[in-house]
Amino acid sequence: HKCEKPGLDSRFRGNDLIRYVLIFVTLMLILLPTISMKAEEPLYVIPLKPDPPFTVDGDLSDWQGVPNQFNLNTKAHVTWSPDRWKGPSDLSAKGWLAWRTGVLYVAVEVADDVVTQKRSGSDIYLGDHVELYLDFQPSHETERASFGEGQWTIGISPGSLTNTGNPQTDIKPEVFCYRPANHSLKGVQVAAKRTPTGYTLEAAFPFEVLKIGAVDQNTEVNGELAISDCDSAEPKQEKMKTLSMRPWESSRLRLGPMVFGDAAGKGSLPPR
Repeated sequence: HKCEKPGLDSRFRGNDLIRYVLIFVTLMLILLPTISMKAEEPLYVIPLKPDPPFTVDGDLSDWQGVPNQFNLNTKAHVTWSPDRWKGPSDLSAKGWLAWRTGVLYVAVEVADDVVTQKRSGSDIYLGDHVELYLDFQPSHETERASFGEGQWTIGISPGSLTNTGNPQTDIKPEVFCYRPANHSLKGVQVAAKRTPTGYTLEAAFPFEVLKIGAVDQNTEVNGELAISDCDSAEPKQEKMKTLSMRPWESSRLRLGPMVFGDAAGKGSLPPR
């Protein structure tokens, strides 16, 4: 008996080889757009706020001149239920992220022709609110899509923005931590104001509350900010705009690259 070295044909015969090639090509066609979009996601630099610090009161006049303002005005930013979006007056926003030693700040000015928030606590997602996603361990387990240690999902609610004197319906602005579950955000400042076209909302998150140590310029973080809208009488999440224009999915891999920068809004990712 002559022993022959098995070759390619002995393992992949005829249609089997064609089938595997087709599967490979199909997978690449599916994955390459996602990989490309991830690579092209722009770096957002969180500017340093010099003295004086922000006053968290819902008045965003002290944010004017802060660099790296973002604008969510087009349909391309409606990454969840875009068919429900009627135009900029229905839902659009401009805003900023900023930082000082020990504190991360968020401020948004939202255009919304129907402002409604009837819920509090974990149910704030059923009304108008902002969602903040942060990953302070972006270089750890980079292929993991699920949220875990070092990743945060936080809801920021403007409240009902009413002052009727009824404590059942006059809901105050608040923050709620969805991930990590049951984590207290005591110490976070939040404020909101009604405007002729919608509302303003700002918050200050002490890094200590977020279990973050020292943050310096060019410290990296992945993140996302979403503006969620409810226009119906029934509380429910109807549509959402995000910084990223990628289709919405609840995935750690969707968060975009960010870095803490200088007062001019300049910064760069540290070398890997």
